Amino acid sequence: MSVADRSSLPIATSISSASLHKITLVKATLSPRFTKRLPEHLIGDRAYGHDPLDEKLAENGVELIDPHHANRKKEKSRNARKFRRDRS
Repeated sequence: MSVADRSSLPIATSISSASLHKITLVKATLSPRFTKRLPEHLIGDRAYGHDPLDEKLAENGVELIDPHHANRKKEKSRNARKFRRDRS
């Protein structure tokens, strides 16, 4: 897994088994990063839509931006407009 900034420069990277779910890899990837600061925003696909991950990142000052799952039981918490704007 790799995390890059807007300029496609790597911020963090990690190698692990392909059988692990993405949400378990986020912490392992961001811990030994190349920069001192964590990114302010982290954009992910639908696999990142996990409320405990969102809360954990928010505690560290990182805003998770990902699309909302239509079948989620919780109220829609993501702004799709912000996702589309930050994705480009």
